[in-house]
Amino acid sequence: MLAEGGHFDVLVIGAGPAGSLTARALSMWGFKTAIVQKDVEPVKFTEVLPPSSMRAICAQGLVNLIHSSHSPLSPCSGVTSHWGEGRIYEDDFIRRPESGGWVVERTALDAELQSLAVSHGAIYRKIQSIDHIETYENGWIIIVDDDVSFTCRFVIDASGRPSTFARRVGAKRQVTSKLFAGGINFVGQAVDDIGESRLFVKSHPEGWSYSISHPEHYLSAVLVSSSSSIKNKASLEKALGKIYPQYVDSEAASLDRVLFTDASSFILDHVAGENWLAVGDAAASFDPITSQGLANAFSSSLIAAHTCREFLLNRNFLALEAYDKAIRDTWSFSDSGRLHVYQQQDQWTESLR
Repeated sequence: MLAEGGHFDVLVIGAGPAGSLTARALSMWGFKTAIVQKDVEPVKFTEVLPPSSMRAICAQGLVNLIHSSHSPLSPCSGVTSHWGEGRIYEDDFIRRPESGGWVVERTALDAELQSLAVSHGAIYRKIQSIDHIETYENGWIIIVDDDVSFTCRFVIDASGRPSTFARRVGAKRQVTSKLFAGGINFVGQAVDDIGESRLFVKSHPEGWSYSISHPEHYLSAVLVSSSSSIKNKASLEKALGKIYPQYVDSEAASLDRVLFTDASSFILDHVAGENWLAVGDAAASFDPITSQGLANAFSSSLIAAHTCREFLLNRNFLALEAYDKAIRDTWSFSDSGRLHVYQQQDQWTESLR
């Protein structure tokens, strides 16, 4: 016999920034909302939120997220890029109209946004698996963990790159570049001596890398490549050792965490359908070179919440079509930027360009 998970207006699958922010907005508007999140151990890693994100943060009413004493965001001074042949480009965030970017510790940010969603009425539940999906009347039945049944009027797929729900109801990935990313966190005196938090980007024949230090005294170094040879710890450490010998080969630094992930750029062939939509990385995943992944979560979640509300109140299919177009236009603009950067690097393989 199935256990009752509950009946909800909206079921959000995934509790990253896009999922939690969408759930928060819908809960604030009075929709009964639940979030289910796969129970996995979080990996402490650093990302950068560019200055352009400030508009979406303000629109979400989240300025306190930046200025609170326990904020998961810390100032980032800018980006220094080394693009081969001795070319160095400096992007000082203080010169931007929004005058500031942020270093983000993702596990802390995710926890803070989950807490905000729950504080506005969303129900949060960790699960092991989604086992069955079926339609009913004007909604869905979702069975998780073998025997827990949720019913809902609308599903938000915020499951990240797996697009767990969308792909099971027929959406397909359109991949433009197949990339892998491997990262290592370093800790120790060599990291403590870095000083300001700044994003450093370097190009290499096999791809590119970036490093960023966090005020909590660790540095994340990530290698992005089209080669699958970096998909184990030994090969990743060897590759990063050539790029960052001051950390890999130093007694003043040690390895803390290792992360491997799919960094491919893709968009679903449709990001919305009757009684569902995908948001954030579940709808469209951006190449890391664009620095758009986290920024897109903040902006697209607000559009997703408005679209869902319009559909639930008025069953407006045009809202779903408009949402699909907005996500597709944003992704296409970002992807053209990706191509512009990659095509300038003569030393890179065709698979990167």
